[in-house]
Amino acid sequence: MAIVLAVDSMGGDHGVNITVPSCLRFLDETVDVNLILVGDRDSIYKQIGDKLSQYSDRIEVFIQLKLWEWTKRLKAQCDLNVIRRCELRLIW
Repeated sequence: MAIVLAVDSMGGDHGVNITVPSCLRFLDETVDVNLILVGDRDSIYKQIGDKLSQYSDRIEVFIQLKLWEWTKRLKAQCDLNVIRRCELRLIW
């Protein structure tokens, strides 16, 4: 069973320009680890670029929401996928 790590792709001094390429390199060097990249969907996919098919089975992009948006969405939709992500225990 693969380990799943969630990464704040917008973090650091340079955001997705550093975190996403670093995550891709990490996947190249590591087996049995999958990543959830949290942040601005368009920015993340732009950084992944044409390598998406290479990593599609090991990367999932999850849109970063403000805390109040999380609460609103969780109450509005009982989507098991969203609930599963919440089990990762949000760290703010």
